Amino acid sequence: HQTYALRTLLREADCVISPSKIFAKKSSKILHNRVCHISNPVNPLLLGEEPMFDGDGSILFMGRLEYEKGVHLLLALAKILKKFKINIIGKGSLDGLFLEDRLLNLSYYGYVKEDEKMNLIRRANVLVVPSIWCDMFPTAVFEAFTFGKPVVAFDLGGPKEMIEASGCGLLATPFEIKDFAEKVKYLIENQSEAKKR
Repeated sequence: HQTYALRTLLREADCVISPSKIFAKKSSKILHNRVCHISNPVNPLLLGEEPMFDGDGSILFMGRLEYEKGVHLLLALAKILKKFKINIIGKGSLDGLFLEDRLLNLSYYGYVKEDEKMNLIRRANVLVVPSIWCDMFPTAVFEAFTFGKPVVAFDLGGPKEMIEASGCGLLATPFEIKDFAEKVKYLIENQSEAKKR
């Protein structure tokens, strides 16, 4: 029923808005050029933040704890990057993963208030977005950029688009967690390089 309703709405719409240029281009082929690209809105309070390039060497993930967000890969990342602390903010159906598998370098915060989230972003050196599907416009990426923090993501969808446009981060080969880990490690160990991005 949901798929039918969505198809009907798309067919009858005069215009469809996409927060991603990549998706706008792909969708316009199907919907015959009735797709407009408009970026997602962002919290205007973030625009007053001063970039803080240095961090405490930690890695941050923030977002929904769901399979498509690559949350299950954070455990593998923590095992590869044993000497780096990984902080996880978010709730979802996979939050049990972090309660069951107690890795010393992994801290699970669950849902946090805005000021605590901002403090964790300020302290981090790198934000990770291991999504295994094509996210359109992850707000977490924009928030990291606002604080001058580089982002590591797979070479897919919206994060790819945002990192390429800004130069603020590195893209890993899709689904290759070792390559992903190497990119994260490089940015933490080469902070001067991260500042250039």
